[in-house]
Amino acid sequence: MLVSVSIRCVFFVFFSFQFNRVSRPIHSYKKQGATKLNIRTQDHAVIYTDSYPGLLEGESLDKKPLRVIPESPELKLDPASRINFGKVYTVEHNIKVKRLGKIADECMHLLDMYWREANDPKSGNATSTE
Repeated sequence: MLVSVSIRCVFFVFFSFQFNRVSRPIHSYKKQGATKLNIRTQDHAVIYTDSYPGLLEGESLDKKPLRVIPESPELKLDPASRINFGKVYTVEHNIKVKRLGKIADECMHLLDMYWREANDPKSGNATSTE
């Protein structure tokens, strides 16, 4: 099964609590990546499962890319996939989710840093849950 974020709603789950999961959305924005109009590029990072796909033409992102190690070889993110640290979603416990994989060890410090930056009220980037 090919997981394409342009078709499916994909979330990256950060924390699981007893009744819900705190997550950040992953979108390809119809294969436009962060070149899509009216998005905050400073909130986004490339997220990928295969080799690093690079930035799209005309795309500029400050955050370093995050690599996902898929649970199985057929699970792949679209090369235009971007994780949006500017939005937080709560996924209720009764919503079925399928594991795509996990963040590679060498990217965990970046994930932690981006999460903290997005939730720091002093940075002006603090987000609220939807």
